[in-house]
Amino acid sequence: MKKLKYLLLILCFSFMVGCSKTSSKLSSDFYIETIESNNCSEQLTNYYNNNSQTIFLYCLDRVNLYDDNSSILLKDYILQKGISIDETMREITSKLVNVESLWDGGTKIYQDKGKKKYTNNGISVIICNTVDGNKDVYIGPQEMEYNEKFCK
Repeated sequence: MKKLKYLLLILCFSFMVGCSKTSSKLSSDFYIETIESNNCSEQLTNYYNNNSQTIFLYCLDRVNLYDDNSSILLKDYILQKGISIDETMREITSKLVNVESLWDGGTKIYQDKGKKKYTNNGISVIICNTVDGNKDVYIGPQEMEYNEKFCK
């Protein structure tokens, strides 16, 4: 009986280690490249959605992630890794500074304002978390501010 408990413990531990190795975490030195739109007049693009959440680009044409000497579009990263928008945003915002939290249920605004820069032009990421259940994400240039059209 004691051997069976140890065997189960080892199997559980192996499973947890295996799951952590297959996770698709960005490395600590990943880099975000944003390509800003020319002549932006509050341009908002529906970039990626998964039925319950949408990522919008604000005055940006493209968002690339550079990791381990390779480049991938943000939406391709989500698709290829098979991870959620929430998990992807947690990875990205873990490197950014939470500059503001709104009183709408928990919407947070992040920017690249730390000592180490993770973007080429600066970035703002707004992650909605409203009492109405909106979990959309808005990604824009550093100077993007919360707009009353967001998180609706």
